Amino acid sequence: MKNIDASTYAIRVGLDGRSDDPNGLKNAGGGISLIKTYNNNGELLGSGGHGYIMKGMAATFTTEQTSGEQSTTTEFYATNDALCIAYITATMDDGTQWGWTGDWGYTCGLNWYPSNTHLQNQNKTDE
Repeated sequence: MKNIDASTYAIRVGLDGRSDDPNGLKNAGGGISLIKTYNNNGELLGSGGHGYIMKGMAATFTTEQTSGEQSTTTEFYATNDALCIAYITATMDDGTQWGWTGDWGYTCGLNWYPSNTHLQNQNKTDE
């Protein structure tokens, strides 16, 4: 039996700021309604994944694909309760691993926001 072609995404949501900080991040948690993956020619490879991610938490979503082609573009769709993404890590169908961080709000035409999360570097220390 052939394995299912799929890519897996771990999405970390920002942590709300202190309640006494009027400029801090608020309501970071939210929903993912759909994830779509495309190859380098812009052809849809697959879609899937939906769920809610609480503030400061991460969730993993898998998108089944029609083939084992490399997914070079991914679209993430929020529900009407949009979420503030701190970072995303991905394991593609071919086993390669990728990560994205920063400027999510700007990409969506919104303001920049601090995620209040930390990442580990290859030496497993916070940066």
